[in-house]
Amino acid sequence: MLDDPELTTRLWEGNSPIRLVLDMNLRLPLHLKLFDKKVKTIVFNNVKQEENENLIYYKIEKEKNIVSEISKALYQLNIQSVIVEGGAKLLQSFIDADLWDEARVISNEELVVNNGLAAPNLNDALMVNEEKILSDRIEYYTRTNTE
Repeated sequence: MLDDPELTTRLWEGNSPIRLVLDMNLRLPLHLKLFDKKVKTIVFNNVKQEENENLIYYKIEKEKNIVSEISKALYQLNIQSVIVEGGAKLLQSFIDADLWDEARVISNEELVVNNGLAAPNLNDALMVNEEKILSDRIEYYTRTNTE
């Protein structure tokens, strides 16, 4: 993890959200800010089930669908709203499972990336708003199929 995010409300008033981390083989270094125990953090993994202060390791089964297993765990933990900030594969998994209500797509024409993964495909999406903040363009989408 190159950017070492805090995933807190450090720049905003109010309580920080529960941090949810996917680290299936527990390879992330423990010196990352995610593991500072300042905020409740749940690490979904295939290795161990353990609780240490604000750091909770939640074991999910390898053979099962990760998105489905995470959804079940969130239900059991009474977590009803989640912001998924992940890579294209993880985001697409939530989209394909119809486990999304709103998406924000941020693009920046000044940012040049020579290679990388394609952005997720938002099936059944309706753009409901867009705005420009500095050099970023933010598009807001909602699902059209909510059955």
